[in-house]
Amino acid sequence: MADIFEKVLIEAPAKEVFEQVADPEKAKDMFVSVTKVESLNDKVKEPGAKYREYRQLSNRKVGTDVEITEYQPFEIYGLTSQANGMKVNYRYSFKDVQDGWTEITFEGTVIPEKFILKLTKPIVTRMLIREEKDHLIYLKKFIEGEH
Repeated sequence: MADIFEKVLIEAPAKEVFEQVADPEKAKDMFVSVTKVESLNDKVKEPGAKYREYRQLSNRKVGTDVEITEYQPFEIYGLTSQANGMKVNYRYSFKDVQDGWTEITFEGTVIPEKFILKLTKPIVTRMLIREEKDHLIYLKKFIEGEH
């Protein structure tokens, strides 16, 4: 069961929305806290592709390694991020709902990798919810503004 869940409708076809979301290089344009993205291997837009995403959080810059885990064009895009013994699985689902509109469902699951971190999972989850809560709204504005 997901710890983070969001849904939004975007006025654009699923193909276009998917291509924007599933392009790691676009993260710095779509999300205000992402400042830089760098590739960590020679895979691109496929399961196993790895990159490091840098975010500006309050007064510090944080780098997180991210791996693409699912890539089903125009339907599903999955990622895993790992930092400080905490793993987070993210999954975007794309669905054409009517002419030119796409429904995106976003789910995030927090997985503590050490016993002691299981105690802090609720705190980390709340922090991630706060951090991610508006990201689909930013995504919607970015994509709809592209038209």
